[in-house]
Amino acid sequence: ISSPANPDLRWEQNRTTNVGLDYGFMSYRLRGSLDYYVKTGKDIFAPITLDPTTGFSSMVANVASIRNNGIELAIGYDWFVPGNRRGFSWTTNLTVTYNKNKVLEVENPATRAYDLVSLPYKTGYPVNALWAYRFAGIDDRPGLVGQSMYYVENGNTSHNASSASVDVLEFGGQSDPKAIVGMDNQLRWNGLSLGFLLVYYGGHQIGSVRIVMGQSAEHCLSQFLDSRKPFRCSGYRRICLYVTGQ
Repeated sequence: ISSPANPDLRWEQNRTTNVGLDYGFMSYRLRGSLDYYVKTGKDIFAPITLDPTTGFSSMVANVASIRNNGIELAIGYDWFVPGNRRGFSWTTNLTVTYNKNKVLEVENPATRAYDLVSLPYKTGYPVNALWAYRFAGIDDRPGLVGQSMYYVENGNTSHNASSASVDVLEFGGQSDPKAIVGMDNQLRWNGLSLGFLLVYYGGHQIGSVRIVMGQSAEHCLSQFLDSRKPFRCSGYRRICLYVTGQ
């Protein structure tokens, strides 16, 4: 048993409002749809952190109310229409979606930084918000050389800010893409078919790989080498030395 029973757990509630328009032109050769939606969720399930003295580390509970709203646009076009079953056809379908979400209410909001990082629900912010500790540099005091420091309350610094107030954290965007664009192409001829799909995601942030203390600098370097955005070699060494403490 990994978590205790919660007798106060309630069903999630969702309400959706959707307004749409379907269209077709040129004998439906050009077609598509446009939708605007608002979806509100209440009593959203999520694990919450418990006092370790209870014998459990977390429990599933109703923790928040959230709202999603956005638009969806779909366009399809037949570039070539076959004259018979073995003729050549080429169809393109384009889908564009834009979505914004926000936390409307949080039951028992987090008071410690670690709790907010683990369950990033905060009123007025995106559902999957990214919260970061503010880096204060590398300690150069004897016996503490090489250890990372972070800002805590009143401008002070500490090697561990996880138990500090949530006010020490900085909002770093959201991990959910706001915009998603997909373009699908289907080509058919004489019983053969070929399809390819292009997808774009935008409006979100991706956090860097979390490196655990004790991992080698070579491991850290390989993680950054695999990332899409290039860094200078001097940057690798500086980041790895500070993260791993080696």
